[in-house]
Amino acid sequence: MNVECTDGRFIATEQVFRSCSIDLEKQTATIAFHCYRAQFDVGKEKALNFRLPIWNFHGSLRPPQRSPKIEHPLRISSDTPASAFELFSQPGFIENVPGYNEIIAAQKDGDRAPRVTAALVATTGENCTTWQELQDWFPFDFLNIVGFASGARVGSPWIEFYDADHKLVRRVHVQLGTNFYQKGQKFLNDVIHRGGLGYLLTCAGKSPEFRKRYLRVAMNHLLLGIRDSQALEDKISHLSRAIEAFAAEFRLDHQYLLEGVDNSVKSQVMDALRSASSEIEQIAREQDAAGHPNLAASMRKIAERTVSNAANIDRDFGLTVLALLERFDLHDAKVVQIYHQSNPRPDGRQWHQLLSWYRGLSQHGEAFRFDEGEHSAFEVYRVTSHLADITARIILKLLGYDAQYQRATARWQDANSPDWVMTTTLPIELGYGRESE
Repeated sequence: MNVECTDGRFIATEQVFRSCSIDLEKQTATIAFHCYRAQFDVGKEKALNFRLPIWNFHGSLRPPQRSPKIEHPLRISSDTPASAFELFSQPGFIENVPGYNEIIAAQKDGDRAPRVTAALVATTGENCTTWQELQDWFPFDFLNIVGFASGARVGSPWIEFYDADHKLVRRVHVQLGTNFYQKGQKFLNDVIHRGGLGYLLTCAGKSPEFRKRYLRVAMNHLLLGIRDSQALEDKISHLSRAIEAFAAEFRLDHQYLLEGVDNSVKSQVMDALRSASSEIEQIAREQDAAGHPNLAASMRKIAERTVSNAANIDRDFGLTVLALLERFDLHDAKVVQIYHQSNPRPDGRQWHQLLSWYRGLSQHGEAFRFDEGEHSAFEVYRVTSHLADITARIILKLLGYDAQYQRATARWQDANSPDWVMTTTLPIELGYGRESE
């Protein structure tokens, strides 16, 4: 559908929906067209910059300052807070809109009426700007980075493109991200972390991992898992999926339990398994003789499984987390092990076993039984906070970010690098033992 306007041409590029209404009292009829995706073309000049309006950003940006990186003709106002970054080796910035404080004060958790609270401006790198061509270069995932900073998923109603004279050339109408505001854990404060959001955007634009699907999946699940309104079961579920996205990418989602074991030990293990299989097979024959063919069949299946997985390949979430921590040189497991040695659980579960238990419970639609005393709300909460922090640090390391961020396990605002956990870190810094204070 093409519509010639006084200022340009409106082109609906995909899925046009029509809705009609009739007012009998006024004797009028109207028809409205809703476009899933469209663009408005004003001129044919080459687009050199873009501006991305952002819905529902509730993050802190640096106060107005005189910097050539943010003194740009596309600045909405020189009085609004802004953070500078680079894209395609050219300066860009994200700024709050005028009236930002009043807008966010009126916007409550669960608000479904999106408001533009920020705008991001950067170069196009002289790339082409049709929707199909945007897929090859446009930093759509900057929205996830902005959401990561503010603790809530954000969105955008369109993308604007400007020429060398900073005049509008094209506007691509497409809803990106979400228009639903849900408050959650913030990981960056641009004031406390000294321009951390801008620096993270710069790092992301240079990282070879940034546009990869697995990182997008992990980031989306992190942002869903840190929402304040989320049930603990759902927090664990989303954060587990974020971890599993990393594991699949780095082929750590399967564990080879005998890997690294010398041949003599492997031989002992296999002899023990074959012996167990023979004993279970004998039980099956006894059940056959006793007239219980169904039980005998079950016993034979167990005997078969005892030796069928000769390499001892497993898929265990807790072991996956341990492998990821080792892969990214994070020392959390050693710190938590110290805590569990001093505070053993009644059921004897270690930390990685606890992670697998909680992950399995959340993925199979069960609920934590706090009232019955089977689960501890303190324990589940600290596990969710810790998983969120691990996920955040892995994302930061993948993007090459080595500056400061806000820990998910802290009770106050702070500033630490992604490598802040050392073997000497106290378990309470990861949230373990805090309920006894």
